[in-house]
Formats: sequence, structure tokens, C-alpha cells
Amino acid sequence: SRLAVASAPASPFNSGAVKDAGDVNQGASPVPLEYVPRWATGVVIGVFVLVWISGVTVIASHDLPSQPEYHAITHTYSANDHGTEIPLSKVQYEAAVRAQDRLFLSGARAIIVIGVGAAADEAIDAGVGVSASTQAWGLRSDVGVGQ
Repeated sequence: SRLAVASAPASPFNSGAVKDAGDVNQGASPVPLEYVPRWATGVVIGVFVLVWISGVTVIASHDLPSQPEYHAITHTYSANDHGTEIPLSKVQYEAAVRAQDRLFLSGARAIIVIGVGAAADEAIDAGVGVSASTQAWGLRSDVGVGQ
């Protein structure tokens, strides 16, 4: 006999319905992507790791000494390290701005990768877009649209 397990409260990703114990992730994967194929889970993990490495290389490069600033009145460039002004050349300032952008975007891309993986998992679970083409990609074939 299968036990019914109450799920978490309703959210945009969870209807709040009682799930069958067979539907509960039993820890087969350390990533909570139950319905996407293993290759897709590998892609999500691989891209996340690459994005994380991108952020770490910014820190290791020393291109970002602190918050880069341009002073319009004096036409000088500096890095503001908690109130301590570090003078920069224009080339150093531009490198610091590029490094700052890469560091910020590394975090944003990591969140997007996780979000896309979670959204794909939920869409497959809900049966959204299940067709012959999605079956060819190794997605769940036992769910129909609207089920």
C-alpha cells in the first residue's frame, strides 16, 4: 500500500495537493530536478559551475580593487574602498568596471540557470508542451497536456 504524503503549502510551483508517496523525490539526485532528463540536469549543473568559476576568476584577477568611481568635477578615476580613495588610470578604471560587471552578471546568470532548470522541471511535471518532439528529447511521455 502506498502512503499519501501532504505536500508543502500552495505556491506558484506547487498546487498544494496531496501527492502519492511514489511521487516524492526519494533522494535519487542531489539536485531537486525530478522530471528533467539526466542530461538536462547535467547541463544545469555544468553551466552553474562555469558561471561560478567566472565569478571567482574576477576576484582572483585583482582587476576590481574596490568600487570604481569617476569624479566629473576633477575628471579623475578612483576606487572607493570604504572611504579610502585609490587613484586609478583610465585603463585601470575601465578594467575595474568590466570586472564589476562580470562579477554581478555571474550571480545573475547563476540564478537564471537555476530558475530555468526549476521551471523546466515544473513544466514537464505539469505536462506543458508534451509532444512527440519532447518525447524525442527524453522527457516524460506518461503525462498529457492538461493532466
